[in-house]
Amino acid sequence: MKVELFKTPTCVKCPLTVELLKKILSEAGLRYEEVVVERDVTKDSDAMAELLLLNTLSTPVVRCGSRVLYEEDAVSEEKLRELLRKGGILK
Repeated sequence: MKVELFKTPTCVKCPLTVELLKKILSEAGLRYEEVVVERDVTKDSDAMAELLLLNTLSTPVVRCGSRVLYEEDAVSEEKLRELLRKGGILK
């Protein structure tokens, strides 16, 4: 299963989400690039449409399967770990 990160170039929280995901995945022996698909909603109209279907226009948004973390939750290491565990990425 892949993890999707919906982001924008001007988002100040998106880089923090990226760093937290890299740290968490690295600790589990996984490479960020192999697990996470970054979707820039300013360049990808399909990503923007999916973000709208998730009832938000704000980033970062992290989706793993049917589970979604929005904005503040997406910059919480604890909530990211829980999302990755429930999504079967982490044990």
